[in-house]
Amino acid sequence: ADASAVTSGTLANVTGLTATVNAGLGVSYRVDGEILYTTPAATDGVKLALTIPSGATVGVLWTALSADTGEVTETYSTASGSGLSSTTRPESGTVWRAKVSGYVTGGTAGGSVTVQVASEVAASTVVKAGSFLRVGNK
Repeated sequence: ADASAVTSGTLANVTGLTATVNAGLGVSYRVDGEILYTTPAATDGVKLALTIPSGATVGVLWTALSADTGEVTETYSTASGSGLSSTTRPESGTVWRAKVSGYVTGGTAGGSVTVQVASEVAASTVVKAGSFLRVGNK
């Protein structure tokens, strides 16, 4: 089923797009995911990020396609809660995808790696069924 619609410009966790990593300095995990989403209007972009456990480190590349121009937006993120902020304008009602790939290295505590989403202009953005996040040994 689709995740709940996000109507805020503030990043929120996406139910079902979470994985657990164990504590352990220097233990690296590979991160791969695909987030399918819709926006309510051709004037609304999307924000995506990953949160990680305290003390862990992250390095991921976010990639999203702009429907209007065919351009690709890419952002490299190295901090929990930061990521892609796409001002590209996907057509409303069309399912678009963003991809994330990279690594998380464990810290002193284990915990969750979670995808977050927000609407660029505080309108209804929906993460669609079929989205996934995989986190496994590097």
